[in-house]
Amino acid sequence: MTRARHSPCPQDPQYSTGSASTSAPPDPLDLDFRADASQLPVVRNALRDWLNRSAMTADQQMDVVLAVGEACTNAVEHGHRGDGATIRLRALIEGNVLRVTVRDAGCWRPPVDDPASFRGHGIAMMRALMDSVRVCPGDSGTVVEMDVLVRR
Repeated sequence: MTRARHSPCPQDPQYSTGSASTSAPPDPLDLDFRADASQLPVVRNALRDWLNRSAMTADQQMDVVLAVGEACTNAVEHGHRGDGATIRLRALIEGNVLRVTVRDAGCWRPPVDDPASFRGHGIAMMRALMDSVRVCPGDSGTVVEMDVLVRR
């Protein structure tokens, strides 16, 4: 499932082709963590620290932390329900695109459509914050892939 949030205009100054940046992107972030809610603040802080080393704007960094935090929360709550298994987060910047992958070994559970519920809006929120979001359930777990064009 892919949904683009916007189609940026190459002439828009908030988007860079990468040639104007004098700093190299940070090395990829590879983080394995226990499927436990107590690990989520640690994961968000590690991601925030990594993003601070990028040329990404502060506002976009907040969007990414929120979207990735939601994907990690879903992996803990829905994929594992506190079983302590390992979840893997990978983030890297290729050119001027941030690519994030959250991988778990849990079983995908399709969302329940309940408009009155305060829960169940995480994937929609991720799609609103990132340029593309793909949820790939499989026999060996679920992979959430997210991309966003880096604003500098």
